[in-house]
Amino acid sequence: MRRTSTQSRFLDELVSDCITFGLKEREALEYIKVKFGEEIKPRSYQTRKSKLLSEDSMQLWLDHFTRIGYVSNHRKQVETLERIQDDALRQLLIETNREHRDEHLIRRFNRSVEKCSIN
Repeated sequence: MRRTSTQSRFLDELVSDCITFGLKEREALEYIKVKFGEEIKPRSYQTRKSKLLSEDSMQLWLDHFTRIGYVSNHRKQVETLERIQDDALRQLLIETNREHRDEHLIRRFNRSVEKCSIN
């Protein structure tokens, strides 16, 4: 039976789930039957599983998640720096508006803001 590219990708995702869950072949075939709505042959399952476990496929997966992981981590770091910078600016404003300013503290806040600059 010829499958559409969408069906084929969906089957690959289901087989990938089976690998991730550590299902035995019989369990995997049952899982696929329930999720896909029809049975696939054990040979088809083994072929897809082998393809997904191949070195090329694993490298693509690793490249994808490494890139996503890097971007996600970078985003968290930027958000943290922004929070630190906002807090330092708030504290600087409070200190500069005091009647008896602590110039040493103001210089520290200024350095802190400059270090967190993400321009």
